[in-house]
Amino acid sequence: MRIILLVYLICYCCVCHAQNNEVYLKQFTQQDGLEIDNVNTLEFDQNGFLWLGGGVNPARSKLIANANPTILQRFNGNSFHTISTPDDSNIFDIYKRKDGQFYIVTDSSLYLFDPITTKFIKIHLPIHTKISSVFEYQDKNYVITQNNLEVIVNIIHPDLKLEETFRFTTKVNRIKIDKKTQFIPFEDVVVISDDNFPITFVTWEGDVVKTIDPKGFENERELALRKKWIDGHFQVNGQHYALLYNYHQVYRIDPKAMELIPITATENQILSTILKTYNDPKGGHTIISSYNDQLSIQTLHKTKGLTTVYEDKKFGPASSFEIVSKDIQRDAWFTTNNTLHYIKFPSDIVTTLLPDKEIRAITPFSEKKHLIATEKDGWQLFNSSNNTIKPYTILEQGDVLKPSSSRNFFIEGSTIWSNDTAGGIIEVDTLTREIQYYRHYPVICMVRPTDSTIVYGTKGYNLMEFNTHKKTHTPLVATDSLEIYDLEWRKADNHIIASTSKGVLTYDLSSKEHALYNDPTQLPDPFLLMGEYHPEYGYIQGSRSGIITTFDLETKEFKTLYEDDLQAGIATILFDDQDNWWINTFNGIVSFNPASKQIHRFSVKDGFTNNEANRYSALKTEDGFLVGTIQGLNFFDPEKLQPEINTAQIVPLRISTYNTQDKKYSVSHNQFAFAKSSLRDSRPLGEQSGKAKTITLPSENRALEIGFALTQPDVTRNERYRYRLDDKEWVSIGNTQSIRFPNLAAGNYLLEIEALDFSGKKIGDSLLLPIYSKDFFYKTWWFFLIITVIISSILFWMLRQQQLRKRLQESFSQDLMQSQEEERARIAKDLHDSVGQQLTLIKQKLQKQGKTTISELTHKALEEIRHISRGLYPTIIKQLGLSGSIEQLLYDVDEQTDLFVSADIDDIDDLFDENEALHIYRFVQENVSNIIKHAFAKAFSVTVQKEKNTIQITIKDNGKGFKVSEKQKNHSLGLKTMEERIRILAGIVTIESSQTSGTVTTAQIPHSYAKK
Repeated sequence: MRIILLVYLICYCCVCHAQNNEVYLKQFTQQDGLEIDNVNTLEFDQNGFLWLGGGVNPARSKLIANANPTILQRFNGNSFHTISTPDDSNIFDIYKRKDGQFYIVTDSSLYLFDPITTKFIKIHLPIHTKISSVFEYQDKNYVITQNNLEVIVNIIHPDLKLEETFRFTTKVNRIKIDKKTQFIPFEDVVVISDDNFPITFVTWEGDVVKTIDPKGFENERELALRKKWIDGHFQVNGQHYALLYNYHQVYRIDPKAMELIPITATENQILSTILKTYNDPKGGHTIISSYNDQLSIQTLHKTKGLTTVYEDKKFGPASSFEIVSKDIQRDAWFTTNNTLHYIKFPSDIVTTLLPDKEIRAITPFSEKKHLIATEKDGWQLFNSSNNTIKPYTILEQGDVLKPSSSRNFFIEGSTIWSNDTAGGIIEVDTLTREIQYYRHYPVICMVRPTDSTIVYGTKGYNLMEFNTHKKTHTPLVATDSLEIYDLEWRKADNHIIASTSKGVLTYDLSSKEHALYNDPTQLPDPFLLMGEYHPEYGYIQGSRSGIITTFDLETKEFKTLYEDDLQAGIATILFDDQDNWWINTFNGIVSFNPASKQIHRFSVKDGFTNNEANRYSALKTEDGFLVGTIQGLNFFDPEKLQPEINTAQIVPLRISTYNTQDKKYSVSHNQFAFAKSSLRDSRPLGEQSGKAKTITLPSENRALEIGFALTQPDVTRNERYRYRLDDKEWVSIGNTQSIRFPNLAAGNYLLEIEALDFSGKKIGDSLLLPIYSKDFFYKTWWFFLIITVIISSILFWMLRQQQLRKRLQESFSQDLMQSQEEERARIAKDLHDSVGQQLTLIKQKLQKQGKTTISELTHKALEEIRHISRGLYPTIIKQLGLSGSIEQLLYDVDEQTDLFVSADIDDIDDLFDENEALHIYRFVQENVSNIIKHAFAKAFSVTVQKEKNTIQITIKDNGKGFKVSEKQKNHSLGLKTMEERIRILAGIVTIESSQTSGTVTTAQIPHSYAKK
């Protein structure tokens, strides 16, 4: 039994030790948007986005029926964007120039490509030539071409013209310059290698100085299997090294001796033929290889030779590798088997242990060793001298036991006092590892005020005391309404300071007095999770909402020292030697200086296992801090942990809108096409602009999709995004890096997009995109303006036509009345001059003949004719004037009828000419005639008054009135004639009539017309 247990413990220790400082791995496949069938090259642009070039796998090219294969993609850390290229030839090299632009090499072409604007410029090459990758030496860019069997080395000038540097002729039957061609420059010679001709040392003048093993490239089959060519090369501290295809050693290149010198021993060789070498911009190097389905990443150490940095024995078969990194000691991206891999190596500042364990308590065990309690996996022993960890095995009657959720340790000689959530207080003998339980109630936290007692807190029960000598449990204070989360005790005060769910509970161990303090004016959040003591600040309390307060035991007062920006609960606090507080919260570790109030927050991106620290699990050691989280233990030196300066800016990467000409959606990947940005602008000065271009959406289809990302992406960062339109409410979209508007309502908008880090703080500047969503033409202002102009023009034309008709009608009426008056005057004259004279003669003859009766009848007829004549044309106007004529008319009526007539006539003779006076006279005459004929009145009055602005004529009777509306509806000729006569004088007529009170007719003629 003991042998089996020993074997188990050894295996368990090995497994646990292997878990230390694990790397971070993540994969991206076709399901994530990787569309390139075979990736041949990787490169970062200056904004940190990863570019992938490739094409169809040659082995599968005949099986893939794709007329437009994807050969170029950009990866922003979250999604892939496919970029259109001038042709569909496979891309086998992307080389970044000093200015950030790319040289892109395809099977048959060479392009200059701007990754910001996605603009291609084709570089002229000789016809039917083959081309190598692009190389750099002394700030110049070189490319190798061929002419039959001649190898030509060219400089690519800034104006994109190729200038031949030198050439040499190979001594083989055929060559093919391509991606496998290697160019290794030195001061005096250049090493050029290819799988079609031997390794050649050639001077900068083109003189071939030496070839290595040229026989290997002869046509004999058995020799061809042994040919040597450089499969990869790298630099270490200025020294060049090479790996030969199908040879397992690493060779040092000696340019003076023009030799390849093997440097690795047989037991330290690279067995794989599938490998890739790489130098990062900082001078770091790596070799990635695969052998028997095992992945290896190695470096060349000065004294140790090849050193394995990472290996995965279950990686699986690999076809080929491409790798890129900004800092190979930190992380790397590599591809194989149509999969993009990201690997982040462990931080050299933060040592992580037990990454899959929840840490609960930490205490010193012995020199350089510390005892660690996990939530469910028992205890572990950490050695800070070599950063190793192994299980601390506990036995119960010989069987292995794993205490759970131990919150505190008290180590005294060969005894460890702690707790187990299921069993209460536990005692462990360090010599035998046997455990003893003293069960009473689940323990949450503990302190050790004396060598014979342990005071512990519970949830909803009591503050308890355990006597380690008598092994008895004693209640101190009933706390059934409280949850006690932490306890502090100092010998000088001899008080238990308990952090509870409702404030601070104090218990005097001497007097047994207790009290609960939670003044809301001093303690913003009484839900306290932890307590600590600081020599200067005293008792410190950390709350659930991230507030740290001090508690003065004498004054019983609280004072707030720190409020967490994220309101993250406080788990533990450590104090370094520079008076900084390291606040371990539920969302990151915060470095806080109480004096300067300077704050820095650290998280997973800085190398920690998890952002959520766990209570009770923090310890300051001689070598650094130990901080436990819900996923792993972290060991670091606070002096070495520095905040990362985040220079990331949010930029647009992809904007999709509807193209009305092509009747389809068009996509722009130009980062400068729309947004005002602080990014590096590689365009000529004349083309640069800081103004944001408006995104215009056509009215036919107002859909808009915007893809964006932060520059310098990091897949381990926890970033969130939000947006708003025109300063409205923010819309959170999580880690989604795109926004889609299916149908944006017509109008002008300003779209603002923000990036937030894991702590909720804004990253960089906001991305501002002006948007103009067009409305349908019949809803636009100019359309309304045109319609308004047209309608106004029509209305104006109709008004003009109406006015013209009115003037014509008025003119016709005036002419008609004038004709009537003229005709009346003629008839009146004829009656007077002809008929009247004839009747006068007849009357005289009858009088002479004595025929009195007939003579009197003739006289009556003569008088009637005279009366008719005067009615047809009142010549009295010329004789008496207008006012006199009206008075005479009324006098005659008064004399000839039974009506009582009253008149009040002002003198208006000098205001009107003869025709105008006739209209007024006719108006009065017509009204009087209507009264006589229709009104059945007993009296009427006529008033003509000169008022301030008008001449008013009022005719009023007490007869039977009539309905004016019916008369107007029936087009009464009399009314129309009266109205027309006054209208000719620019006046108006109003008629008020009632069947009980008679009729009042009023005419108002303006002075302006009368004076005119």
